[in-house]
Amino acid sequence: AATDADAGLHRAIDVSFPAVLYATLFAVLVALGVWRSRRIRRERAAHARDVQMLELVTDCFFVLDRQWRFTHINEPALRYFNVKAQQVLGHVLWEQFPMTLGTPIETLFREVDRSGKAGQGEMVAPVTRRWLDVRAVPTGTGLMVVFTDVTRRRVAQDAAEHNAAFLGVVADSVSVLIAYLDMERRYRFVNRRYADAFGFAAGDALGRTHAQLCGVASYETIRGPLDCAFAGHPVSDEIPLHLPGPGERHLLANYRPDLDEAGRVRGVVLALSDITERVKAELALREADRSKDEFLATLAHELRNPLAPIMNAVPLLGGEPVTRAHARAIIERQVRHMARLVDDLLDGSRITLGRINLRPERASIALIVRHAVEASR
Repeated sequence: AATDADAGLHRAIDVSFPAVLYATLFAVLVALGVWRSRRIRRERAAHARDVQMLELVTDCFFVLDRQWRFTHINEPALRYFNVKAQQVLGHVLWEQFPMTLGTPIETLFREVDRSGKAGQGEMVAPVTRRWLDVRAVPTGTGLMVVFTDVTRRRVAQDAAEHNAAFLGVVADSVSVLIAYLDMERRYRFVNRRYADAFGFAAGDALGRTHAQLCGVASYETIRGPLDCAFAGHPVSDEIPLHLPGPGERHLLANYRPDLDEAGRVRGVVLALSDITERVKAELALREADRSKDEFLATLAHELRNPLAPIMNAVPLLGGEPVTRAHARAIIERQVRHMARLVDDLLDGSRITLGRINLRPERASIALIVRHAVEASR
């Protein structure tokens, strides 16, 4: 009886074990299916959230998989490329836009894909021929690319660089020494003549102070006017200054504050004009005036000297015939002397005008000495 029972139990186990195994496997498969379905739903929900969030981004962007196929592209990017989503989704980037092959865009994308590190660059788009700021980020399953049209900024930047270059050419062409100091009193611009005059290279001046370049003593000569200019007050001043190249010079210095839209000082423009030659001319003119005054004083004295003998001879005209003759001779000599002085003045004028004519003639030394003695009486 026991043997029969054991045999029956074994037959029951043999029959039920496969059923239990199949039921277990079925339950596991169902559980895996449910888990996979839930995971897919979660991934889809997460993807939908990501897409909704990315759609809020105003920049153009698209996503590529490992095979360089478009998996997503937002509306701004579609408008930029002037295509519809179905025209690009699932298509390979290089096949859809073959003009990108061999361009900096391809180089950037492949480098990011190879290195696994984000990359960025500004480049001309081969599709639209416009400037783009392109950023590529690895996602683990491909690349996410975000790009912005920066053509206007680049055009404005290029125009600003051109204007700065043009301003530099103009500033280097004038004779005025021009510089710009920021609020830390560091040079932000110097023209060639300014750099040459102070003995440094224009590029070496940028970002440095005048004291660092030329010494504290040189800076102290311009510190007072600079203080006024940085306080918002324009200043013009004539200053003597020793320059490393030209030496002692006289400069007409103009300090003009640079004001922002709110009226706050953001820097100072220096314009220095070399007026050394003008100062020398003024000194020469003052010296000429002094010499003229001395000449007029000497001339007055020389013109007055012949008058004394004449005045002394006048009373003798009423005397004896011999005395009268002697008086007339004195008067005649002194009048001739005065005529010669006037002729000398005219000769000076002719010399100044370049019209002098020299007429050499014989002269009696004794006569000259006698005239001189008479003139001194």
